[in-house]
Amino acid sequence: MATELPLDTALCRVALDGALDDVQTLGDRVQTLGDRVQTLGDRVQTLGDRVRDVSSYLEEHPEDFASIRSEELRSRLKQLFGQPALA
Repeated sequence: MATELPLDTALCRVALDGALDDVQTLGDRVQTLGDRVQTLGDRVQTLGDRVRDVSSYLEEHPEDFASIRSEELRSRLKQLFGQPALA
């Protein structure tokens, strides 16, 4: 037969309070991480919009691309925006 030990409610409360604090801290961290992911998602969306704007501009104004004298810059633009936009 198992021997029952007296339950120290004060000790249990301290342990439970500590565990709840840990859970709250973890919840706060998850919320912060979620906010950061949302911010990053917004920035990626903005960057994607800007890339589409530049690509569209280059398609509509091929003379501007043709006037770029730096072969390195022209090469990088071709890599970033693809040949269709710069044809």
